[in-house]
Amino acid sequence: MVLLYMTGSGLDNASCALVGQALGANNISAAKGFYSTFRIIASLLIGLIMLLQWIFREVLVDMYTNIPSVRTEALSAIYLLLFNIFPDLFKGMLKGIIKAKGIQHKAVWVHLLCHWMIFPTSTWLFAFHYKWGLVGLWLAKIILEWSVVTCYTFIIWTTPWEESA
Repeated sequence: MVLLYMTGSGLDNASCALVGQALGANNISAAKGFYSTFRIIASLLIGLIMLLQWIFREVLVDMYTNIPSVRTEALSAIYLLLFNIFPDLFKGMLKGIIKAKGIQHKAVWVHLLCHWMIFPTSTWLFAFHYKWGLVGLWLAKIILEWSVVTCYTFIIWTTPWEESA
């Protein structure tokens, strides 16, 4: 599990450093090039992690529990983790770009919208109203992460690179 979160953190730091250096040198084309390259590298790396997660799903669950009923419940919902991994880790790379562009103030609004409006609403709807339990919680988390990635991408694309250089 550490592999998952350290990958997102690494993408965050690397994208921030390279794009930030290019913007600091007023080299907008290099900054855009790094952003494009990071989108590809992040996608490939995350795809590999998702594949490993699927291949070793039973081993990963066994690391956390040996209780049969808990193991069965976890394995029944673990496929949802795959739908969560991509946006969760891709978000790390996007956070680095947002920091490099100096537009963190816009990301605050994304967090307010997604974490305090979309996530609680979808958690209540799927986990409690529809009584989907663990699957409903994961579905709400997936909606949260994709909402954040979509909003981050939007603010990166709509903020002119020249403003950050």
